[in-house]
Amino acid sequence: INELKTDKNATIRFSGCTNVFINKKFKLDDNGSINPNGYKVVFYVNDKVDINKGSNVIASIYAYNDDIKVDGKNNNPTYMTGLFIANKVSGHEHVVLCHQQTNRL
Repeated sequence: INELKTDKNATIRFSGCTNVFINKKFKLDDNGSINPNGYKVVFYVNDKVDINKGSNVIASIYAYNDDIKVDGKNNNPTYMTGLFIANKVSGHEHVVLCHQQTNRL
């Protein structure tokens, strides 16, 4: 994929284990969701990665030449579960890295 930008409230689902290669920027807009089924998914990105507030990411992300920037908000945190490798990984306020989701009865 050359570039991947989503709209607000978008969900990216995979039917199984997947590798995704992105040549340019990857942006997940507010309240986005990646891989809610929890398969092993790896994004390889040659440019900047932006994950916006209220998102839920279950995937590993490698940003080869740039940064991974994650934003959250007090009443709308962002959850990131996976391995994140970049020149710089910045989780601003209200970002939970390696969040473990549990099922409750």
